[in-house]
Amino acid sequence: MARRRGCLFRLAALACFLLSLPGCAEAISAVGAGFAVGWEFVGKKPASKTLCFGFDESKKALLVALCKMEIAVQEAQEIERGERIIARTKALEITVELERITARVTSMSVKAKIDVLTSDAATAEEIINQTGEIAQKLAREPLASRGA
Repeated sequence: MARRRGCLFRLAALACFLLSLPGCAEAISAVGAGFAVGWEFVGKKPASKTLCFGFDESKKALLVALCKMEIAVQEAQEIERGERIIARTKALEITVELERITARVTSMSVKAKIDVLTSDAATAEEIINQTGEIAQKLAREPLASRGA
């Protein structure tokens, strides 16, 4: 965070300098408007949702959703109250965090990064939507068909 502030400070100082030069005010205002729009896209928080399913059910639904979407899971890491799952496509690095809230509630957040600066919010949202739909279908399945 401190690194971003330093970068923003340098950009602001550069903008002030360029504004003092003749003819640069128009160019700087156009760049500033583009930066403001771009910053909203880049600085977005991960897509998130609270699922009314237990942790294990949510994780199973997530893995099915990723498989269905042809997104390859690379690794899983334990975090304080759950698990972080890293997956990749040719164009995206996807990080999913599942956290136990209660025995029946799981928090899910998804960040789909295109590169260091840009994210794909639509894909992150779709992973959440698919996971929720699959979890609902799995919850309706009779126990006999699940192998129980």
